[in-house]
Amino acid sequence: MTATQLLERLATPMLVGPFADDAVVEHAKPWMAQDEETDWLAPASANAMLLELPTVVLELVCSYLEHDELHAVEATSSALYEMTKQADLWECLAKRGAVLAEAEKPEGHTWKEIACVANHSCRADNGLIKGVRAFSSADRNSETPQNTLEPSRCWTEIHNFHGKDTLDSPHTFYDIPSFAMTLGERIQMKCGCSTGNSCYWSSSASPDQNAQDYIDYQLDGPSVVSCVQILPYRVFWHPGSPTYGPKSVYFEFFNKNGEEATPASQDPTELGTVATTESPFYRSPVYGVQNEMVLQDFVLPKHIWTTKDTVLRVRLLGRHQAQTFELPPWMQVTEEDRLPKYYCCVSYVNALGMSQDSLSAMHSCPDDFSSSTGIYGSPSLTEYVTAYYETFVQRRRS
Repeated sequence: MTATQLLERLATPMLVGPFADDAVVEHAKPWMAQDEETDWLAPASANAMLLELPTVVLELVCSYLEHDELHAVEATSSALYEMTKQADLWECLAKRGAVLAEAEKPEGHTWKEIACVANHSCRADNGLIKGVRAFSSADRNSETPQNTLEPSRCWTEIHNFHGKDTLDSPHTFYDIPSFAMTLGERIQMKCGCSTGNSCYWSSSASPDQNAQDYIDYQLDGPSVVSCVQILPYRVFWHPGSPTYGPKSVYFEFFNKNGEEATPASQDPTELGTVATTESPFYRSPVYGVQNEMVLQDFVLPKHIWTTKDTVLRVRLLGRHQAQTFELPPWMQVTEEDRLPKYYCCVSYVNALGMSQDSLSAMHSCPDDFSSSTGIYGSPSLTEYVTAYYETFVQRRRS
């Protein structure tokens, strides 16, 4: 039996009481399994039964309610409003739907606000990544994760042709001489990524298809992260136009004090490549990655409430594709030289959620009891249960 069903059961005897609405009673009769010859519970007995329920029972039941239901309970009476505050019900609900970077409640926000954010889809803001802290490897100095902080020039054109064969077909640009190149090659030539001006991150080569990599991103906190986006990189200027995406990915969040993230303008060779020893306060499930140059969303099971010191680690597991270039014989001296060279390449990484400005402007869930609507002045438990039931039935009707 769910918490809502239990509250329904408590409310059922009250349908013959003086507070019951005829429409509510009529709507509820079919599912009550009442026999015509069965006497309904007298109002006085129902009142006594409900009023004898200890507060701890109601607190326990309400601790299992969902976001909208807890709002309905809180707006029923002043007594129930005080109970939700004293029993820390909003705090419990907030911690069920969100993960906090710190044990303490975020400064300037109530537990109710945090619970409301956790219940919200929370994808309005992007660009929650501030910079790069560290990474596991890079094939060249020009192929560092700093290139993944902004959408590339070639991606802004390539994504318009997703699902079409146009990118693999010969095409002529007026500003580029024709050398029988495909449209994809020409777009990446205009971008510059095919001529050394890299717009992507590339791992170092590995003969192991299950090799793992990571990139540490500094988040622009305090913020709330609900989704991470990853765009694998397709190399149209390699034979066969392969995409060098990871096989799967998962995400870790941890707090790291000290040096600031490396801004995009800084020399990429100064970025750190040493793994941090901090333990993450949250680790996501593992997600499979399509090996296509398509922006892919990875929605987190819980919203992550970050601070200015929170780091997002993107764990890249395995590699779909080996390099398609044939090395000349003089470069294949040892047995290792003749093994396939697997790479992982990423064009763009983004975090979605709520920015610091959005959190500061958030007033969707007022904490002032007097400003809420539908609040009954009487602290009577009888009125509370009846009112809750009426609200529940109206929600079902709609």
